[in-house]
Amino acid sequence: MRMRFLTISLILMMVTMSAMAANRFSFGAVSYQCPLFDDDPMIDRLLDRDPDNNREAQGLRMQSFVHDWLGVSAEVMLLGMVEDSGGLKRYRTMYMTEVVLRLPNRLLEPYVGAGPVWHGGDVEGILETLGDIDFSVRCGLDINFFNWLSAGIEANFLFHDIKSIFKDFRYYAAGLNSDQIMIGFVANMKL
Repeated sequence: MRMRFLTISLILMMVTMSAMAANRFSFGAVSYQCPLFDDDPMIDRLLDRDPDNNREAQGLRMQSFVHDWLGVSAEVMLLGMVEDSGGLKRYRTMYMTEVVLRLPNRLLEPYVGAGPVWHGGDVEGILETLGDIDFSVRCGLDINFFNWLSAGIEANFLFHDIKSIFKDFRYYAAGLNSDQIMIGFVANMKL
């Protein structure tokens, strides 16, 4: 009886300790509602699910953590197709690199990240970066279902430069510039 109790206790301790340990690497999929190239009012974007208006953006994200609370991430987003002035449809992409701060926890894991954003697209079949470099600040909450699987929600705020974060943040918070906000779902596999 003692041996059985000791064995069960040891197994439970090992499972609990592994669930409490923060992951060092994660690979995930991101799905945003993305109004960047949409001309409709915000309420129409939220209610109308027309796929031709490039409202959904899909992406892949890799994150690596050097400490339990500090890491870096790289993300590639496909924003959909846009029509240029010549009537030719092209893919639009977005590339992000961010420094990420998180509060590792067993069940709920809040995080924030910030870093540069490059916009890109295919020009005659070749992917290129287009336009200026923007800046991104994201915040979210992951729910850890297992120590290797999580899902969550996040908001990503895009700014044209670092100064506008402090200058215009009250407008972003009030929703007056909602075309620069992406809200999405994230699913991660963690190592």
